[in-house]
Amino acid sequence: MEGYIEVKLENNLSVPIPEAIEKYSGKFVVRISKSLHQRLAIEVEKEGVSLNQLALYKLAL
Repeated sequence: MEGYIEVKLENNLSVPIPEAIEKYSGKFVVRISKSLHQRLAIEVEKEGVSLNQLALYKLAL
């Protein structure tokens, strides 16, 4: 990040101001197909985790 900022400043380019993390709740809603929902439900049953835990794991990949 430091190198990125240095290059921006050296080239008279603006450096974006970081957004405050408080702006984000950590929650969002997404609609998926019924068939995908079914596949995920089967997977969580096999793994013994919640749908939220599985979604978090898959999003973090």
